Amino acid sequence: MIGSALVLVLAGAPALRVGSPHHFIEPGFAVQGRLSWRDTLDGGGASTLELKRLRFSLRGSLDDGQLTFGVQLNTTPAALELLDLWLGWTPTRGVTLKAGQLKTPFTRHRAGSFQTLAMTDWSVASVHFGAERQVGALVELSSGAASSAFGVFTGTNARASFARGLADLYGEHLINPSDFRVKASPEAIHPELVARTGVAFTGAPVRTAAFFSAAWDLRPTYAVDFQLRLAPELKLEWRTLTLELIGYAGWARDQQGALMAASLGATAELSWQLHPRWLLATRWSRVDLLPAARLDAQAHAEGAGQLRASQEVGLGLTVSVLSALRFQLEGAWLHADADELRFRAQLQLAL
Repeated sequence: MIGSALVLVLAGAPALRVGSPHHFIEPGFAVQGRLSWRDTLDGGGASTLELKRLRFSLRGSLDDGQLTFGVQLNTTPAALELLDLWLGWTPTRGVTLKAGQLKTPFTRHRAGSFQTLAMTDWSVASVHFGAERQVGALVELSSGAASSAFGVFTGTNARASFARGLADLYGEHLINPSDFRVKASPEAIHPELVARTGVAFTGAPVRTAAFFSAAWDLRPTYAVDFQLRLAPELKLEWRTLTLELIGYAGWARDQQGALMAASLGATAELSWQLHPRWLLATRWSRVDLLPAARLDAQAHAEGAGQLRASQEVGLGLTVSVLSALRFQLEGAWLHADADELRFRAQLQLAL
């Protein structure tokens, strides 16, 4: 009986849900195993086998859908952390208020799930600029093709894996405050305003989505936080082809408190649904660290500020073995301190 139920879920049956369509509790589970091999092109290579993600989630809806909630944990050997913990309220159609720890609404692309990425992971530009999870509150608005999200957050990155571009440039070590195993003192709150607005047209022949995101930190932490981040994005879908373009720009404060342009970035991703179960994708992503920020980082710490740019060019294949089971192969050329080749094989199970 248990085996039959598992086969139904893997083959595409609805996920486990207790309750009615508007009053339910739905547990979730996702695991990613990854085999990676990297060659630095100078004769040095290394391979790793890791449990990249192991996540448990619980979401629900109460009061005829007006009240919602979400909880998500990551429990890999490398981290035991709280990802999401939020409550939502929909007082009227097209308006939703959320509060708790959740993703900031910086880019529509990042608002999506890792489970549906065409490549094995997020791009170098997305990691550099965010959006990270923070504690705060936001309002989501939708009307026809238009939608927006506006939020006020603490300005403190709840996880160390995103929006880490400045810290890496300045040689600052980021702790992971969401990891239960890390003893970290609470950081001072410095409010950050984050907004995203745009339109998405789903009609034929070309489905189009255009959005613009902005984040303004009122009192950014020097060498860690951007003061201002901007990101325009465009997504085009025609038949089985999808093109996604995202630009990024970040400004920060230097040691004297002056605002400086710190980094620019861009990502272009093209995917082709060869077959309902086969997806071919290619991605180019780049981040340029601007001279003012590099010079300021060099003055801040010995050995910092040396990186000029990071870039990746990759090709990936996703095979949906079953609706809940995906296998991905990816090859990429990376450039940062040196050039290297990277190959990944990844298996994902998400229920």
